[in-house]
Amino acid sequence: MIKLSDLGPFEPHLNGKIADHESEYFYRCPQCGQMVDERDARQVVWHSFSTHERLLVDGDAPHFP
Repeated sequence: MIKLSDLGPFEPHLNGKIADHESEYFYRCPQCGQMVDERDARQVVWHSFSTHERLLVDGDAPHFP
């Protein structure tokens, strides 16, 4: 299983989106079923590939207030 930290340092990916609730930043990947935090470009890019495995979100995952 690939760890999120293996994909490099955190890169923000919001494209100007401001959500009222933190849950609005997440979507379920249609390929693997994992929840994706769209504020993290690493996750967005990884889940954009048609064939991929689930990511192991490790200690390198950003924590948002």
